[in-house]
Amino acid sequence: MLSIHLSTPYIHPILHQSFQHPSVPSSLSPPPSNTPCTFFSPNPAMYPDMDHNIHQSFHLLVPTPIYILSLPSHHSLRTSLYPTSTIFPSIPPAEKSGKTIIVPLPSATAIMANGCGLTWMRVLEEYPEILAMFLSLMQLFSLSSQAGTTSTLTAVAVTVSWIPSTLVFLLILSLLAFLSVLLFLFLDGWQSDPRHRVPYPKPIRHCQDTSSVQGIWTVNSIGRLGNQMGEYATLYALAKMNGHQACILPEMHQHLAPLFHITLPVLHKDMVKRIPWRNYQLHDWMSEEYRHIQGKYVQLMGYPCSWTFYHHLRDEILWQFSFHNHVRDEANQYLARLRGQRRHVTYVGVHVRRGDYVQLMPTTWKGVVADRTYLEKAMGYFRAKYKEPVFVVTSNGMDWCRKNIDASRGDVYFVGDGRELSPGRDFALLAHCNHTIMTIGTFGIWAAYLARGETIYLANYTLPDSPFLQIFKPSAAFLPEWIGISADLSPLLSLETEPSSLDSRPQTPNNQ
Repeated sequence: MLSIHLSTPYIHPILHQSFQHPSVPSSLSPPPSNTPCTFFSPNPAMYPDMDHNIHQSFHLLVPTPIYILSLPSHHSLRTSLYPTSTIFPSIPPAEKSGKTIIVPLPSATAIMANGCGLTWMRVLEEYPEILAMFLSLMQLFSLSSQAGTTSTLTAVAVTVSWIPSTLVFLLILSLLAFLSVLLFLFLDGWQSDPRHRVPYPKPIRHCQDTSSVQGIWTVNSIGRLGNQMGEYATLYALAKMNGHQACILPEMHQHLAPLFHITLPVLHKDMVKRIPWRNYQLHDWMSEEYRHIQGKYVQLMGYPCSWTFYHHLRDEILWQFSFHNHVRDEANQYLARLRGQRRHVTYVGVHVRRGDYVQLMPTTWKGVVADRTYLEKAMGYFRAKYKEPVFVVTSNGMDWCRKNIDASRGDVYFVGDGRELSPGRDFALLAHCNHTIMTIGTFGIWAAYLARGETIYLANYTLPDSPFLQIFKPSAAFLPEWIGISADLSPLLSLETEPSSLDSRPQTPNNQ
């Protein structure tokens, strides 16, 4: 006989929807809707602003062999700031007891709090790992029932609102209004495209014990995709090096989460305002002083993007920046269409940064952008080395590329629309190529870092007295094994004779 104890009534419709999924065997049936419910609240020490009466009324004591752990969105309880063992100290870890199974299962309130309007069926469709865990759990129950034994499933749901108890009534009204809107949209046939939605943040999989972590570190969220990745990776490495918990701002989550399986917890905007941050300015390469940064609440500042910060953690960084399945599949399918009849194809991603840099480099930084000659040399290297190279060209100046890159051999493909506001598709294509040709900017640097093949970059693209070299160190930006081709600086000679054309007030570049 299967005994199921559920934390809130919201779990009932979720389980019933789950049993309707086509992957669930017809031999399994949902529990009755009148199954007893049990409520468990989190550790009051973690949420001192929560209604004290709740903690007086309920306590956590679940001596059952199987649990479903249902966690809400980071927008509601910021649960992801703490490991599961801290919030639910009475639940024995699975690896120790050998009997406990803890399954992350988003609750209905969590789904609604995330603002996505996801139904549980859509969650099962979009997150196969949750479906797999659910099916494994149901199979376990089926085997127990066939053996005549009793198994107990306890669903632990953190559903207490972060809103003070005096506003609970307003919360209920808001929730009812939100549900009404969702119902209207559903009846109207509206569905959002899952590829354009920020994925539901998952619980932390690897987090240090809070007894060894002192304080919280974060980093400014400035710039576009390449800058955001550099800031994230630098925070990840420096916080770990100094023994602090790393958390990201909501703005950074919005930039990175649609593409990558990032796991750093997200700070709630109210917490960001309350914490007395110490702003710590970084330059663009690793220094010994960064191993001993003082402060319990530190916000790293700047545009850090150097392998010297995080390359010793390369496997972890690559795991953080692993693509969502639908992003990966779309990129691979596109590349497969370019293959054509080639049997020994080698994909070479080409990123040509133009845009604001066309004017900014010569007038402000005494430098140049990549020209036609550089690209011909770089592509010639791969044509000489590989039998059937395919060049996948992305750029924010695609018109220039079509005029200056020779595509007469049939091995060059211009992809993307060059829109800087939606760079994710271009970036995914570059990162899934075998090798990389980049020009300048952190967008190309990160595409090459994730591709992990041979990389050719534009070298020596500024004059020796360029102010750009005061904030940018090429040896710290480009990996030692990457191949540099020197830029042609002759166009700068005419500018050197016209001082009035140079802007003496350097601007910080937006290095996407």
